Amino acid sequence: MDGCAIFLNILWFILGGEILCLTYGIVGILCCISIIGAPIGVGLLRVAGFAAFPFGKALYRPQSPYERSGCAACMNVFWMIFIGWWMAIMFFIVGAICCCTIIGIPFGLGYFNLAKLSFRPFNVVVCNKEDLMARYQYQAPASVMWYNAYAPVVIL
Repeated sequence: MDGCAIFLNILWFILGGEILCLTYGIVGILCCISIIGAPIGVGLLRVAGFAAFPFGKALYRPQSPYERSGCAACMNVFWMIFIGWWMAIMFFIVGAICCCTIIGIPFGLGYFNLAKLSFRPFNVVVCNKEDLMARYQYQAPASVMWYNAYAPVVIL
């Protein structure tokens, strides 16, 4: 991770990332209290780390059938119906407000990506962008190739 991504991560955390991280983290810990909610809690704790420091990282959904989970698909549907839609609206509004200034555009793009992620937060893998590009070196999907170097990437 280069210096610009570190600087943007610090700004992101100070200007609202800590609230996102705490929100996802608290809900994730509360879900981990019960056995049934533990898989949901683990997924939310993974997203909390991404929400705190998103620059220089990427989220992607595994394409291999061995890495995908049917349980995650059921949890995504439950999440989308009860929680995801209002979180996506909130992230979209905040992202639109951030995009009103030139300086806020990278942060607005980050919020737009979090809006996409809020619909289906389970069965995602967090990695560095360089690792993701190395993984798709020979057969990269178009969405992997077209990313801003300093904006968080969400490949859904």
